[in-house]
Amino acid sequence: MKEQEIENKIQAAIREEKDTSFNPFLATRIMVAIEKERTGITNTFIPVWKKIVVAMSLLVAIAAGYYTGNLYKRANYPDEVVLINDYGMEQLEFYKQGE
Repeated sequence: MKEQEIENKIQAAIREEKDTSFNPFLATRIMVAIEKERTGITNTFIPVWKKIVVAMSLLVAIAAGYYTGNLYKRANYPDEVVLINDYGMEQLEFYKQGE
């Protein structure tokens, strides 16, 4: 009896799979995809708003770099500080003693 029930369930599952309706446009979609892949046709259309966003991002990056570069201000040191004789201050003869 048990084997008969299992066989009936198997047959019911097979009938159900056979009766399943399919999408009639599936084959067409697959063929179009294959043809696109074969010919190399791709959709290269980029919406206008994406181009505008990229251009604005580039402008913002350039402006940020410009303003960041202008943040640096050179300090005005007196000439005495700039023209200090480091050689006389550091006593470098100590390092030449071994020669």
